[in-house]
Amino acid sequence: MKGNIISGLAISPQRYFDGIAKEFEKAKGSQEVSQALAEGFRMYRDLVTNESEENQGDKLDPVYINLKNAKFISGTVFNVNDSGVYWRGRLDQIDGFSFGNI
Repeated sequence: MKGNIISGLAISPQRYFDGIAKEFEKAKGSQEVSQALAEGFRMYRDLVTNESEENQGDKLDPVYINLKNAKFISGTVFNVNDSGVYWRGRLDQIDGFSFGNI
């Protein structure tokens, strides 16, 4: 994407939003805020999932790709999080792709 490389495991939107929600639940700090954010992501997951199920006959083209354990390479700079992160990007912004792990 615009000269950057993003590598990760492709996952469904449901798994993406569930994973984000779980990360918020594990976060340190205010439990009330963490729970509210987690619930917000689960509500959005349900909205996205329900729309997909209702429009199955329409065969809508996917708009986003969701990655788990995403890592970033920009020139000679790698992201410092060894475990990777959740990442979501627009498919129409991807310049190219390859299969396999970096």
